[in-house]
Amino acid sequence: MNYENSVELVGVYGTDETHALSAWTSTSRELTEKKRGRIGNLLSMLAKEGHHTPFEKSSLHFLVKSDIASHIHLLKHRIGVSINGECLTGDSEITFINVNGCSSPKLRHTIDYLHDKWENGRSHQRTKKDSDYSKRRIQEMRIRVLNEDTGFFEFSHIKDIWKKGMQDVYQISLKNGKKIKCTANHAIWTDEGYLTINNGLRVKMMVGCNGARINIPNRPWTFKEYFTDSASYTRMAFAKLKGMKYSTIKKWGYIFNAEFKVDENKGYKKGQASWNAGKAGTYKINIGDRKHNPKRGSESHLWRGGVTAERNLIGAWTTNSARSVHEKYNFTCQNCGASSGSLVAHHIIPVCQSPERAREIENLITVCAPCHRGIHKSIESEQSFASKVLSDSFVPFEYAKRLRPRQSRKLRVDYSEIDSILYLGKEMTYDIEVVGKNNNFVANGMVVHNSARYKEFTSDDYYVPSDWPVAQQCALRAHIESSYLRYHTCMKRLLDSGVSRKRAKESARFYLPYGIQLTCDVMFNWRSFAHFQKLRNDTHAQVEIRTIAAKMLSLVEADGSFPLTIKAMTEAGMLPVGTV
Repeated sequence: MNYENSVELVGVYGTDETHALSAWTSTSRELTEKKRGRIGNLLSMLAKEGHHTPFEKSSLHFLVKSDIASHIHLLKHRIGVSINGECLTGDSEITFINVNGCSSPKLRHTIDYLHDKWENGRSHQRTKKDSDYSKRRIQEMRIRVLNEDTGFFEFSHIKDIWKKGMQDVYQISLKNGKKIKCTANHAIWTDEGYLTINNGLRVKMMVGCNGARINIPNRPWTFKEYFTDSASYTRMAFAKLKGMKYSTIKKWGYIFNAEFKVDENKGYKKGQASWNAGKAGTYKINIGDRKHNPKRGSESHLWRGGVTAERNLIGAWTTNSARSVHEKYNFTCQNCGASSGSLVAHHIIPVCQSPERAREIENLITVCAPCHRGIHKSIESEQSFASKVLSDSFVPFEYAKRLRPRQSRKLRVDYSEIDSILYLGKEMTYDIEVVGKNNNFVANGMVVHNSARYKEFTSDDYYVPSDWPVAQQCALRAHIESSYLRYHTCMKRLLDSGVSRKRAKESARFYLPYGIQLTCDVMFNWRSFAHFQKLRNDTHAQVEIRTIAAKMLSLVEADGSFPLTIKAMTEAGMLPVGTV
């Protein structure tokens, strides 16, 4: 459909004071009323004398829907502009999970590491075959994502990883210690939905973090109702009342945003002595509540289905008997025939099936460690191996009690308050695209938005110059609509012939002319914005891009964050005359 080009100002970072404070950094950033009165003169001096660096410390964020010709002008005449710059720095750690929904340090990898393996494969080979293998392995990994409808974490898979180049980045620090570095228009999940630094993300807002497992049976403190009357007690008093450790109450109180009374005695006051002041010698601290309490009896997972109270004695007996068993079988695995590596004395009939045979030496056989793991992989594999060893004397067995299927850890999104947002300068940036409807992933413990590298055109939007004769407008409209038809037909042909959807979306665009419309995400700092305005908000510029530039400037003027900057730059000739 035929649409006019449009511009939307979606976010502004900074004010006139931001530029002034940048200029005053070497002396004092303290902003007094006297200094506020000098901001206009300071900005005028900076603009006239060519000291333009302070004007780079702000951001103007636009969404521009325009024809490709105007889009090229936006790309060509820019300094420090970010297009589609929803990116993270390479040191951002991405969280993956195992089949049980659990994560660990071994399942967290930085984006730059993933990108290197995605593009190049393992470092010691660097062949296309190795790169394809490495990419496939990464695609099979379970990346943690947030179901935005339920608030619980699930998993998805990586669709694409790409490098986005050097961009301005900011560090977002939370009160729970988590930090992340991203561009000003990378969306972060908050209790108000997705927000960017350029579009509402501010200090003291609540950011969604890697979750905590809640509503666990037999653990009442994981239920929100547990903290119903917490406002009547201090944390310490509440912990004593419930018979819990202070650290547990503190952690789960944060998860459920529980309120507690202020503890007047908390912390050391001036002149107060510590509990061990003036004492000498060693101390023994009771840490009984920290001792590991393993599951016992039928709750134990040492053997399938649980074991009796003699499990430790049976294990010790098996270990002591292992040498004689291995000698009997000449230190050779009776499953694969291996005569090297770690050997295990295996119960042919499992202990949980026949406890009375647990200490029979004839029920032990030598297998290697890998085979031992494979044998115990399932009931069927145990049956198969026992049948193979015992032959005709084997009697099929069934477990009286099967293990319950493992339940994935159910994690709910947790929130923490933003402590600070700091500009860090330029760094190499990356982004990830995730499969499925949950357009997010977990980086550095925070829920962040993901982007799509190439998008298929689902609405056939285009632009026709309104100052053309009607006959020429009709001819161009027919040409563009015919090109869109060829684009969609080409997409189908490429997909039917086995070309990947990503490659098809990217390459079918060769059929499209300059008149089609794209929506681009554009960021300027004020120095680059003035440069763009002087070149394109000019009578010599093409009508379409001149209209876009004028609309941008009028939106910034209406926002009211930079009146002194606009005045100073206009007087210095950095902005076109007559725009204020």
